[in-house]
Amino acid sequence: MEHPTWCDPTRCTADPTTQIDGYRLGAGGEHLSALVSLELTTCLRLSARSGTAWLSEAVAPWRCAPYLNVRIGETELSMAAEDAAPVLSALLALADLAVVRG
Repeated sequence: MEHPTWCDPTRCTADPTTQIDGYRLGAGGEHLSALVSLELTTCLRLSARSGTAWLSEAVAPWRCAPYLNVRIGETELSMAAEDAAPVLSALLALADLAVVRG
């Protein structure tokens, strides 16, 4: 088993040996990246002012998609990283417009 380059060995729970006798949902663990702190002290209408983000990828006998996960307080959002990239790019473009225009 190869770990993704972003996989943090101290957080990784991936164990492909659990899949030797056939796939069992939730039994293989997952690759996990280091946590990234999100400080949201200037955001409005959030239940919490800080959060975390990380990457994850399930272990199965087939290739699984990596996911971007964000947790703020009790709220968690997860989406495939390939789907998150264009959304984040669009948000960054909007923020850049506001900063440039002042």
